[in-house]
This record gives sequence, structure tokens and C-alpha cells, in this order.
Amino acid sequence: MPTGDRLGLPGVGGAGGPAGPASLAAATQSLGALLALNLAPVLLFANRYVPHGRPGHWHRLLEGGPEQRKVMDSLGGGSSRMFEFRPGQHEAVFPGAMANLYRVRNTEGYSGFRPPSLAFLPMDEVKKILPQTVDWIYESTNRGQAAGVWRSNAIPG
Repeated sequence: MPTGDRLGLPGVGGAGGPAGPASLAAATQSLGALLALNLAPVLLFANRYVPHGRPGHWHRLLEGGPEQRKVMDSLGGGSSRMFEFRPGQHEAVFPGAMANLYRVRNTEGYSGFRPPSLAFLPMDEVKKILPQTVDWIYESTNRGQAAGVWRSNAIPG
């Protein structure tokens, strides 16, 4: 049976006898350094989710712009859904997951996790099923356009 000093562990059994105060302090320092080393990546990753901006900026973001307020007022946080015709991905009235922030239901899906939705279908297929899928349509045709056309969808039946 190998003893502690043969394993290279200071002060653990073997001929060296019981652990002394110096080896206990060294072991405590080693454990503290190991804990800090293992905790650093977790803290750095968690820091990504802590807001670093001013509270005023967050409140202005929550208010939304004039077009966003127009859409939010029309939908009223209810069960109505909207679809958006736009010239590019970043030309949306609610880009990415911003629709979730404003509690607006759209057919786009989340920006990080995008389940199959109308965004993946060809436009001719979208136009066929659009009357049965959405209640409102927001349409902007040019990039950098300040306002789009907001209209109710004619739902058959």
C-alpha cells in the first residue's frame, strides 16, 4: 500500500506524520486559488446578462418608436398576429426578438431559436396561406423607410 509521501502528497500519512499547520495553510491557499480559477469563467459568462446601460435608455427602448407604438396600439396585446413584408431582415418594425419585448405576436419566431415559420416559405406560398394565418399586415417596401403601411388582413369566412 503506497503511503502519502510516496504519492507526492505533503503531510498525508506516511513517514511524514500528521499534517502540520504549514501544509494545511498551503492546501487552503491551493483550494482557494482552484475555486477562483473555476469560478472565473462562470462569472464572466454571467456578466453578459447584466445590463450595463443607463436605465433611461432601457425605458426609451420599452416605449418604442412611433411605428412600433402604432402597431402595439392596434394589436392591444391580444391574440391577433401580424406578418411583415420588408425589404431586408433588419428593416422590420420589430427586428429579431423585439416583438416578444413589446408583447406583439408575429409569425417570425425568435432570432436565436427560429422554428419553421412563414419566414422560411417562398413568397408565393406565403401569399396563399396568409389570409388564414394572420390578422394584420405591416408592409414596408424600401430600405430606411420611416413608416410602413399597416392594414388589417381580410380573413375569409
